[in-house]
Amino acid sequence: MNAPRLLGLLLPALYLAAALALTAHHLLHRIRNRR
Repeated sequence: MNAPRLLGLLLPALYLAAALALTAHHLLHRIRNRR
């Protein structure tokens, strides 16, 4: 396994996961505030 190649695949995945978590967090707060 190549470390640089692994990092190249891991970093974008982590970035996407963080973005999804942030959007989900904001959506949850919006839904809670609506009620």
